[in-house]
Amino acid sequence: MNSLFPSIKVLFLTIFIIFTSIYSYAEERESKGFNFFIAPVAEINGYGYNAPSWAFGGAIAAGYDTLSFGLRYLYSQDKDLWISQEYVLFMREYIWRALFLQAEIGIVLYSDGENGNSGYGNLSVSFCVGWRFRIGKYFFTEPMLRAGLQHIFGASISAGFRIGE
Repeated sequence: MNSLFPSIKVLFLTIFIIFTSIYSYAEERESKGFNFFIAPVAEINGYGYNAPSWAFGGAIAAGYDTLSFGLRYLYSQDKDLWISQEYVLFMREYIWRALFLQAEIGIVLYSDGENGNSGYGNLSVSFCVGWRFRIGKYFFTEPMLRAGLQHIFGASISAGFRIGE
């Protein structure tokens, strides 16, 4: 089945996360102690080939806020069943309150899901800007925009939890 969205459940979860963030508040970066986070991510990407080419997908991100670094894996698929998988390292800096800039570098692997052809790999480099909204003491949501090599732009929203002070 060729569908624009992976599933209605992903769309519903994304809308829920967006509306949940309205009732949350901005988090200031904690500068002391252990502060680990993990978050599932819903994302849309716009690619430069075969314009317009939109890809929808999900990711998982994990990081250590005190040192502001982490790992991210993204799986996305476009309407022509091209699949991309990104494996990136990221470095984050909070520049004002909960506003952050993030740089990502890694690899992206492509494959043609319709024909079963294995694809090729390439470098993935992104620059991102986002905002962390806290929901209570341990939960958060983060809308983020990104631009870079292998995609013209991306927009994502994540909801996660953190362990720490």
